[in-house]
Amino acid sequence: MLLVGDMPSSDPVWGALPEMGFDIVHAPDERTLAAALAEMSFGLALLGLGDEEKTLAACRTIRAHPGHGGIYILILLYDELRDQIGRAFRAGANDVVVGHPLRMLELEARLAAGVRNAHLLQSESRLRTLIANVPGAIYRCANDRNWTMNLISDDIQRISGYPSSDFIDSAVRTFSSVIHPDDRGQVEHDVEAATSEGRPFALEYRIVRRDGTIAWVLERGRQVRDGTGRIWLDGVIFDVSDRKQAEQRLHESERRLAVARDRERIARALHDGVIQVLFGVGTMLRNAQGTAHQADRVRRCLATGIDRIDSVINDLRGYVLELRPGLLADRQLHDAIALMAAEFEDESGIVTAIDVAATVAAGLTGHAEDVLLIICEALSNVRRHAEAATCRVTLKRIDGTATLEIDDDGRGFDPAQVSRRGQGLRNLAERVDQIGGRLDIHSGPAGTTVRVRLEPAG
Repeated sequence: MLLVGDMPSSDPVWGALPEMGFDIVHAPDERTLAAALAEMSFGLALLGLGDEEKTLAACRTIRAHPGHGGIYILILLYDELRDQIGRAFRAGANDVVVGHPLRMLELEARLAAGVRNAHLLQSESRLRTLIANVPGAIYRCANDRNWTMNLISDDIQRISGYPSSDFIDSAVRTFSSVIHPDDRGQVEHDVEAATSEGRPFALEYRIVRRDGTIAWVLERGRQVRDGTGRIWLDGVIFDVSDRKQAEQRLHESERRLAVARDRERIARALHDGVIQVLFGVGTMLRNAQGTAHQADRVRRCLATGIDRIDSVINDLRGYVLELRPGLLADRQLHDAIALMAAEFEDESGIVTAIDVAATVAAGLTGHAEDVLLIICEALSNVRRHAEAATCRVTLKRIDGTATLEIDDDGRGFDPAQVSRRGQGLRNLAERVDQIGGRLDIHSGPAGTTVRVRLEPAG
């Protein structure tokens, strides 16, 4: 405690303060006060043990000091004059005790309250320092559809372009209004799921900044209950746009690498399959020229050639379908799967149904292109080999894991036999392995199910 004023040693306050547990630094004049403020840190100051004008001047000095602006100041006044009390508060006092001789029990109670307030002020100061230095926007908001903000730190202006005052009590705009419309439903779903299960949440989504540009944010938070029983969401929002852009560049590099691998694979398949079939058809037709007088033999050659050419055409259609890098352009993954299934049905004539959980698809955004290529490879195998009438593409969460299934009602096969010589299954296994998934294939007379277990979906 900083004790300011010229007080005789006979005053009972001298003896009472140490008994209350205070360490005292006495500053009887301006010089010692200035030295004490420069050298030490105080949480509580007791002023007024002398001339009242000097007391008020000392109060203003302490309050103006850059290192002690938040100190708790208690002023003692000997006369209960309204003007003096008003002047004390205007000078910066937090509390005033009036009367002489001092009532020690009252003084002790006021000082105890001052200590509690000093601790609170120090905690608030540390909190403000923490908020100012955290590289994100700390918030407390109501768990309602607008995320009505009770408080949000100033860093939200750097992230969104809007000042924090805009969001407090939704004075100018709601926080939900800056969430990208395509992501708003997912954010609501994930927060509701986390709070209902009593666990923290971590979300990545887009916001529309004040200048119309898009920023990616990471939000971490949890539901809390304050002393009055009111429920809040406490958390912090980080700008992760730079990381997302880096991820997008990485995904683009991976896409180009995948295209290069596809070109190599398709070139190999063309050489080993299509070209060899066409070469064989050409040889057979040339031989048929020499046997034109043998009508039955010519018809058999033509029929075989037609069948082989039809097979080649089907293979080429499959390769073209696999080279569709634009399916994800401006689309979410579940929309791209629906489009791929519709195009496959048009191309193959196989009735194709989809059952895709949008929330699971959203959790696989980082592997969207890989997922599409896996589906494409599986559908290509159905078209080439299954002789199926229907097939179905399913993406859902099973035991906390995103699970992709492609099943058909075709003639089935022996996976152990085909895996040793089937290029399609080898391609499928390679794609699944590249993203750390697990591939299971079950096949029999009633059809085939290709199941791919991916990473846990959000």
